[in-house]
Amino acid sequence: MDPRKILLMDTGPLMDELITSIVRQIDADMEHKAWSTDRLAALDLREFICGTGCSVSITKHAGSPRDLEEFCLIQDEEDENMNVSTTSADVAESISRAFLLYHYKFYGDHMNAKFAKAMREAKRRQAKVYHLPLNKD
Repeated sequence: MDPRKILLMDTGPLMDELITSIVRQIDADMEHKAWSTDRLAALDLREFICGTGCSVSITKHAGSPRDLEEFCLIQDEEDENMNVSTTSADVAESISRAFLLYHYKFYGDHMNAKFAKAMREAKRRQAKVYHLPLNKD
């Protein structure tokens, strides 16, 4: 498997089937889910990954273009050099791509070419700033 193939793979049934086949190598009873398109299924995948000795960090970037606001990092808890990060428009997609890249040992920062182009061309959104009243006690 080539990392570009993972980054260019469409989310949906093919990606979900690949993820399920990997997950079932560790947990044969795990049911097939729409890992790459369903946010709840993606959170189940996150829990599965955490159960294998990795930490998973998911961050939504405020002020970034909508195509690039969901960041996912998977890192081995014993070896911090074994990590993968991805960025995309959707949390399910980010977790799914990061899981596949990590499984196939394509460590490092990865971004789909379409998202890299969007990042270069997109206008930045203004982050919302909230002013909270201070309690003067």
